[in-house]
Amino acid sequence: MVGKYKDDPFEENEKTSEESPHPPTEDKSGTADDQMGSAEEMCEKLVRDGLLMNKFSSHGEVYLVRTTFTQNKRRIRYRSAVTRNDKEMEYEVDLLPVERRYALGEDEPEEKPRLYAKEACETHISKCVKVRRKLRELREGGKSGKKTAGPGKAFKLIFVLIILALVGASFYLIFPKIYHMFVPDGDKIAPSGKVTGIAARYAEGDMVSYAVRGEDDKALKRMIFKVKSSSVKMLWNVKGKSVSESSSFSTQGWKSGIYDYLLHVEDKGGNTEEYAGSFELTKKAARPSPLEMDKSEPPPRKPDPSVGDKKVPENKKPLSDSDWEHIDELIKKSE
Repeated sequence: MVGKYKDDPFEENEKTSEESPHPPTEDKSGTADDQMGSAEEMCEKLVRDGLLMNKFSSHGEVYLVRTTFTQNKRRIRYRSAVTRNDKEMEYEVDLLPVERRYALGEDEPEEKPRLYAKEACETHISKCVKVRRKLRELREGGKSGKKTAGPGKAFKLIFVLIILALVGASFYLIFPKIYHMFVPDGDKIAPSGKVTGIAARYAEGDMVSYAVRGEDDKALKRMIFKVKSSSVKMLWNVKGKSVSESSSFSTQGWKSGIYDYLLHVEDKGGNTEEYAGSFELTKKAARPSPLEMDKSEPPPRKPDPSVGDKKVPENKKPLSDSDWEHIDELIKKSE
């Protein structure tokens, strides 16, 4: 196409519903063909008047099918739309507006505009048939006592949803209480344990022997004993409600000071309990040297058992010469 067109080429020879001297046809009964005439007649009317209108009403609902057809030397346009109670249908797919535009060349055959007019007429008839079908469903629904869809149905749906939400909330709040009435709760009681055998004080290098014991109302899982600031750590994977274990460790090479120990007890339910204690490690006393042993006081003499509890009299005066002579005489006589 060559040439310059106006902004709206359809303003020439364009007719509207206000300009049309023919009022819309109102359909209240019968079929679409009975009230609208044949397709050929409708096509001639659309080309001649540029407008087709058919009105349908039932149960207070008024539908108007309106198709316009405009043409000039350059283009052809038609539009078919349906209004319900003076409002154009925008949500029902079958009744949405249809608009077509076709450009015409200089050498276009004369039959082509008529083909486009026939297409517009078929679109108009199709929408009329769909409107008639919709109204028939409304009439049959009213006769059978069925209620048509409307705002009341939406309110009922909202009401049902609110009731379901309330029931669900009540069930969520009440069900756990009912559940726990028949199903016991999980294990929430912590186990118990103790450490025995460890004295309050040891010397460097001593062996420390100990025993641990764990108890639970259901089942134990593990026990761990460790001494802080040392490499002592014992792990027992245990079973049962009551378990006892024992072990020992050496303090050889340890520095003097206070050492803390810890017993960790865990049950199958994941509950834990810890018990702590401490002991003191002192330096070992050094052995005395031989020189120091000589300087030390001799140990006290043990009493003679033959003497008994009587004390031995001590001679306070030395023997005289006469005493020694007397002793010698006694010895000679005894010989």
